[in-house]
Amino acid sequence: MGSSVFSRCTTSLVLVLACVCSVAPAAAATTLKPMPTPDLETFEEVIRQRLEALQQRVGELEEAGSDGELAEAYGTLGKHYLAHTLTDAAEAAFSNARSLAPDDARWIYYLAHIQERMGDHAAALASYKRVLELEPGDVPTLLHLGEVCLETGENDSAHRYFRQALELNPEEAAAHAGIGRAAAALDRPHEAAAELRRALELQPQASALHYPLALAYRNLGQMEAARAELHLRGETPVRFSDPLLNEIGPLQRGDLIEAVVEMAGKADEIDDRSLADFAIGHLGSDPAAPQKLLAAVAEISEEAVDDNRASRARLHYVVAGLSYSRGDLGRSMVELEKALSLAPQMTDAAILRGHISERRGDLEEAASLYTQILDRQPENIDALRARARTRFELDDLRGAISDLESLCEREPAKGEHWIQLAIAHARLDELDLARENYQRALEIVLDPAEAAQVHYHLGIIAGRDGSIDTAIVEFRAAVELDPDFVQARLDLAAAFGSQSLYNEAAAAYREVLARDPTNLYGWMGAATAMNLAGDSKGAVALLEEGWDQNPGSVELLHALARILASAADPELRDGERAVDLASRTFRAGTTVERLETLAMALAEAGRFSEAVKKQKEAIAMAGWRGRTDIVPTLEANLARYEAGQSCCAASNRSE
Repeated sequence: MGSSVFSRCTTSLVLVLACVCSVAPAAAATTLKPMPTPDLETFEEVIRQRLEALQQRVGELEEAGSDGELAEAYGTLGKHYLAHTLTDAAEAAFSNARSLAPDDARWIYYLAHIQERMGDHAAALASYKRVLELEPGDVPTLLHLGEVCLETGENDSAHRYFRQALELNPEEAAAHAGIGRAAAALDRPHEAAAELRRALELQPQASALHYPLALAYRNLGQMEAARAELHLRGETPVRFSDPLLNEIGPLQRGDLIEAVVEMAGKADEIDDRSLADFAIGHLGSDPAAPQKLLAAVAEISEEAVDDNRASRARLHYVVAGLSYSRGDLGRSMVELEKALSLAPQMTDAAILRGHISERRGDLEEAASLYTQILDRQPENIDALRARARTRFELDDLRGAISDLESLCEREPAKGEHWIQLAIAHARLDELDLARENYQRALEIVLDPAEAAQVHYHLGIIAGRDGSIDTAIVEFRAAVELDPDFVQARLDLAAAFGSQSLYNEAAAAYREVLARDPTNLYGWMGAATAMNLAGDSKGAVALLEEGWDQNPGSVELLHALARILASAADPELRDGERAVDLASRTFRAGTTVERLETLAMALAEAGRFSEAVKKQKEAIAMAGWRGRTDIVPTLEANLARYEAGQSCCAASNRSE
């Protein structure tokens, strides 16, 4: 491309390829960077036309324009390039604007921002320092300088820049956060903790600050505070007002608003759903987008012209989609009604109305709306999918099966239809049909996670049939396909346990814990299996480890108390400790099991009269809660306590 500024044709002007110094008076005295030629073919037409017009304006001013005018044109072009993430082209445009207007801080600031984003820290530092010379006391520039210095390890300089920003604005959260991070890098944890705490007070949503604060507490030896901060850590950074950069977003959104309006008039090129998806994807974060689109609707003639009515209807539908995506169901419904009044045949709008009914919990109305669509358009597969889902949620399993069978016939390669059909049959206890449909799903190429789900459900069906060996095979297949499928591992462990394969069960439960140390079923299941396998000592050690990692778990406390009161190994039993642990479980509420465990512990501690009292309370509670099946076992242990025996000891005791 040599040193030409542009090498492509614009809509009506061909720019001659030539050296910059030979074509433009404005450029004659200033050496400009060659401009990249960004590929605009992927942009919507209105955006492409906007960028090409700005390119053309630069070309015109190169032919006959002052340095100031050309600098403004380059800067404006750079801002639009930046808005549409054309970073290389934006960098060249801002470089040229700076060359033409070296004392205009705006273009240097934008250039510094791009240099910072691209990791060119030395260039960014020099550019931000130049901005500061031109605009002394500019807080955003000081904050950026501090960030760049932190990136390059110049921690003293970073601290100084952040401190200067704070002196100019004492309530600037980003300045406090920067000082805190710089202080941490300078090994000043007290200062770091204080400044980071203040930043979070000013901006509580800046969850990313909890991690450096946790490190500061750790360096101070305050481990509890460090752990608490680690639990709160997130990804949201501290933010600050950046007026120049704040100008970029609206440029992009303004172009996108125009693009959506233009696309609304091209029903033959883009369908309703794709139009709404485009708008939601690009304008979903712009709170003003609905009002801007409605303003565009108002500018379209209300004359009963088909194209006008269609465009207005499609824009109302887009606003409905934006509102729905933000949870504003009332606004969404209002806009849908407007869309449907203009275009009653707009099926996607009618489907969205059904989705709103679903979100509001009115599943019967949603199913009725989908049925109305299918009565008019039996071939509408989106409405069929939605009705199948809604019928399933309504427990109208026969209706759901009918819809799912139609979906399987029309989209036989979609495994999710066969899986949902199998689930519906399983819920009706039609296990053979369920198994058959799961097998059909496995014949389709599924990703490993989907295939794991199918094998898991086949294992559940086998278990319901009493075929535990088959269930074990299916659960194993599930965890081989998806090693992190915790529920499949839990059911595999339970299946091993039901076959008295306690060592295998304990190993399977330990696999659960390796992936999810917070899984209480894993801790209790592993301990129970180890105890049944004769390793009571290992079971106690495991429960104690689980309690250390999950100190708030009443379930683990209860399991530990029970095994200490009833272990087969008499040397492992510890009645007094079991009484203490069992008593603590009552803080979370009284249950039959907790009363039973406390009575068991009291008996093991030799406190038989108290054990008898608690066991009678357990029997009474079991009775009035309808749990008559466990009463005989409770009464048998009551007889032991009344006879001065613990539940597991062979010898009698007296108080």
